[in-house]
Amino acid sequence: MKSVIMLGLYHLGLHFVDWQKLRRYHHNAEIWTMNDFYAIDNYRDMYPDLCFQVHSDLPPVFEHPDGPHRFPNCWIEEYNNYLNMRVMVTKKVKGLNNQILYPFADLASPEKFGIEFFLTTQNYMFAWAMENGYKHIAMYGFDLRVDHHKDHVPHTLYAIELAKANGINVYCPMEAKWREDIKTFDWGEVKSGLVPYHMQDRQMEINLQMFWNKAFLETNKWRTDDIKLSKQALSLRDAETQVGMRVKK
Repeated sequence: MKSVIMLGLYHLGLHFVDWQKLRRYHHNAEIWTMNDFYAIDNYRDMYPDLCFQVHSDLPPVFEHPDGPHRFPNCWIEEYNNYLNMRVMVTKKVKGLNNQILYPFADLASPEKFGIEFFLTTQNYMFAWAMENGYKHIAMYGFDLRVDHHKDHVPHTLYAIELAKANGINVYCPMEAKWREDIKTFDWGEVKSGLVPYHMQDRQMEINLQMFWNKAFLETNKWRTDDIKLSKQALSLRDAETQVGMRVKK
């Protein structure tokens, strides 16, 4: 069974993880992570299989708005130090080894996931996992309840629901808390827009509004038996048309 551990950068509680044991526990899973994982002490000996660096036009060295602890040194050189790690990019990067160009045009087509699906890095991961036949997904290191990541919660929940509806087992310790969060989040503070995550200007920290309306989020009425969420759920088109998938009976 193809399995993957998706690892976010919220590393509290992961200081003493035995990465090999964690892999075995989740069916000899691959580990996928993102961005500047190498800056986190307890992640350095993790040796991920795949790193998602989906932000296009990211300078090799730059000053991150969150502070000097983010992206220290040249991230291209840091990535190249992990000899067996592949790097998922949305634009070819000069000098970067083992890079894979994310097939965004294909996966974001209306016949597949639709452009509105790609509003968080983890959703790029979910699309890649679903497209490539993974049957078990475990999520660690994701909090999403602070700062501009709050508006990632409904996007991530939608990806989880879609994966489950397609027969994938998803283990996510934060899922129950996120479902509570979407009932209380002040959506009036979120700016509207449907810009894929890799096209966003990180310096401006653009917040995006979920592509289904507030009423749907508050009621939290999911219909995943046939991946058709109702026209109220999606402002552009129903989920079946957007994703182009059906549950395997």
